[in-house]
Amino acid sequence: MLKKIIVFNLFILFVTTIFAADEFDNSDETLAMFKPSKVLAKPQTWGAYIDRQSYPEKMEFSPFLIGISGGLDINYFRSQDTPDGFKESGFGAIGANGSITFGLGGKFDSFYLGLATDASISTARYKLIDLMSQDEQTFKIPYAFGLYFVPGVFVSKPTLVYLKLGQVYSSFKAHSNVPELFSFSKGIWGSRGGLGVRYYLNRYFSLNGEYVFTYYQSAKYSYDDNKLKISPITNQFNVGMAVHF
Repeated sequence: MLKKIIVFNLFILFVTTIFAADEFDNSDETLAMFKPSKVLAKPQTWGAYIDRQSYPEKMEFSPFLIGISGGLDINYFRSQDTPDGFKESGFGAIGANGSITFGLGGKFDSFYLGLATDASISTARYKLIDLMSQDEQTFKIPYAFGLYFVPGVFVSKPTLVYLKLGQVYSSFKAHSNVPELFSFSKGIWGSRGGLGVRYYLNRYFSLNGEYVFTYYQSAKYSYDDNKLKISPITNQFNVGMAVHF
């Protein structure tokens, strides 16, 4: 009798297991538990991630730009003015500047490479007045023309951080009210470097801010037995906007 009960229980267990397995195989919800998750993202490179973040989707990049900017111009002039040319003095000047820029560039993945040229004017000038002789001496760099290499990187969707590296040709003017002293204008070359940020509002317009440093070659002039040597340095803080096409 005990053997029959054991055999019967084993048969019930076997049948129950078969039906349970069949129901398990046909359950969509159960199978879904064992399907690969679609949430996991495919492996990607850092460059691909930055590229998606660096510029708004569905917005083409326009390579040409025309921009205007203005800001603060801080000049420093180092001077030598003695017969032996060894006595030095320094003086500074603060003014406003404005410029117009023409640029051409391309976007490569998350990087930017471009060329730019500009023309600028400045009101910064240093004026020295000698109360004894009533001599009024003025030093200024009224305008400049520059050519630059502009590399950069997009650090967020529409934000470009860039460098500005190049050469400028400027007009340096020194003037004295005393005819026996000096009054001259010379063209001088300078090396320019800067750091800026450009924010693209859309495909056609952008805003930018930058700091630009320029180190000029010395302007030399001889009068009577004296030698005048002026070495200008300029610092500019600019903000502006550009049109892209």
